[in-house]
Amino acid sequence: MTIVLGPNQYGKAENRVVRLYRDGARHDIRDVNVSTSLRGEFSDAHLVGDQSRVLPTDTQKNTVYAYAKEKGLGQIEDYALGLARHFVDDVEPVQGARIEIDEHAWGRIEVDGRPHDHSFVRRGQETRTTIVTLDGKDAAQRAWVVSGLKDLVVLKSTGSEFHGFLTDPYTTLRETTDRVMATSLVARYEREAIGQLLRKNFIVRSFHIVGSAGLGSNTDSRRTGIVAITGQGRSTACDLSHPAFCVKSVIICWI
Repeated sequence: MTIVLGPNQYGKAENRVVRLYRDGARHDIRDVNVSTSLRGEFSDAHLVGDQSRVLPTDTQKNTVYAYAKEKGLGQIEDYALGLARHFVDDVEPVQGARIEIDEHAWGRIEVDGRPHDHSFVRRGQETRTTIVTLDGKDAAQRAWVVSGLKDLVVLKSTGSEFHGFLTDPYTTLRETTDRVMATSLVARYEREAIGQLLRKNFIVRSFHIVGSAGLGSNTDSRRTGIVAITGQGRSTACDLSHPAFCVKSVIICWI
């Protein structure tokens, strides 16, 4: 029996980056956790111990920090795409990259009824996420962007029901037309990066759209111009003001 090395990847997980913008009187803060993972022709590293084609994980960490300073840390999708393209386009052995980012939100502290210019407080409601996957070189290169949120804890004190479900001899759950619903919400939405960085206003609006859809009714598109499904499901969706950037699917899971 022959043992064959299968698909493999390696990277640097959970690099914490906090970028402060202090260009004027009003400061801004970005707080992210970045994980990188590279795929390519690294067989010799595993089979014969030759590391000559392996980019050290420490270098990946340094690149995460350097890009936050040199390129800026704006929308996390733009930042992740920039990192992924650097690794794939500029590092010859690398054929694919996956960049996963969690963003932790900060808000301004109010002083005398106004948001302060340089005093912040950490928000703990939810974590914004993105996963960018980039495969291939040159014209064959393709990118996938999956963004969303996690750890959004919600509660409805009424308006939730569960009845008419399948039963068997082991079922003890009683049917109800009114119950309390409490859960932690994870929402992800996928779209294509069509050869350019994603537009800032679209990303921000999409993030708020998914959050609103998760807390609304099952198919409430009246306020947002987008259709999403709460519970476990999928729906094709597209932001009406930016038809070129189509959200391919929305997945919202109750945990």
